[in-house]
Amino acid sequence: MTVIQKIWAKREKVAKLTTSEKKLLSILDKDSWLTLREMGRLLNISASTINYRISKLIRLGVLQRLSINVNLEKIGYNVAFVGINNIINEDVSEVAERISEDNNVLCVHRGIGRYALLTKVCYKDFSELSDVLEKWKNNLGDVFMEVFLVTDIYKTSAFPDFFPELDYKVYRQAYTKVSEKDQDKASRETKVDEKDLKILTILDKDNWTRFKEIGEYVNLSANSVFFRIRKMILNQIIKNFTIVIDPQKAGFTEVYLFIDTFRSQLNSFELASKLASDLNVVFVATGIGEYSVIVRVLVEGPLRKLHRKVEELIKRKYTNIGIKYFIALDTCKNLALPDFFPEFTPRPPINYGKRYSM
Repeated sequence: MTVIQKIWAKREKVAKLTTSEKKLLSILDKDSWLTLREMGRLLNISASTINYRISKLIRLGVLQRLSINVNLEKIGYNVAFVGINNIINEDVSEVAERISEDNNVLCVHRGIGRYALLTKVCYKDFSELSDVLEKWKNNLGDVFMEVFLVTDIYKTSAFPDFFPELDYKVYRQAYTKVSEKDQDKASRETKVDEKDLKILTILDKDNWTRFKEIGEYVNLSANSVFFRIRKMILNQIIKNFTIVIDPQKAGFTEVYLFIDTFRSQLNSFELASKLASDLNVVFVATGIGEYSVIVRVLVEGPLRKLHRKVEELIKRKYTNIGIKYFIALDTCKNLALPDFFPEFTPRPPINYGKRYSM
């Protein structure tokens, strides 16, 4: 199947989302720990309707799972993006599957543009990253690799913000309301242990797994699981409870922009801050490598609309700026952190309407 055929096949399966469904995805992106009743109150519809729409989004393949945003630096990891090209005598899909098996790999995109594959890798130190890249070269042959080392992340979300007036922190504070004494105690306990990492992995795979069930996996009581999760929230290890979606099935063009600001003498940090304020921009980071800023954009509709969006975002405002494109066609793997608990298999996402509790 050619690249054009793949794009066409994707477009045939696109779901036409209503405004209410887009707002619902924005709410879930900001805080998927909200109850169905709370979501319904925000959208002025019933909890049963929220349940139906979530089930529908899962059935259409738009909503893949409920997950978390994790501050990897707080658990001892750095992040890099690695673009791969020049894959000769190899099927790109098979290469993507092989790379996905590496526990250091968080995300693998297949696409067109600057690279054939774009991967997101976590590593503890440069030696570990070097070992990962060397292993890939030995397995794949003489491939071309470009590495972007992330230094600062300005924005991470899963979906464009169709509900900008919602501040999730205002609506969901039950799991962070603690006394000053407990908050001070939690802030002192910043280190995570093996059980914390397993809990994070379970939440990444399905953040609505009930605390009792998590406790059975990690040999803790439901209350202990809750307090560990709350501690990681207070210490900003867990940034927020979010979702994982398939942008293409939702009718969005998913593109990574690699921006070179060196010739323009433009401050990359200021550019990253401005880009982060745009509702269609879902990821922004500065770093070290061939480029100074990496941006992930989701734009509803065809590539022509995306091109106009990029013109509006960057080219009309800044001169002498270099931009390379990577259009993601599909994603083989998408995790928030390494899989510290591979034996945990989440339940099928058939009906999220029943709220899972302690």
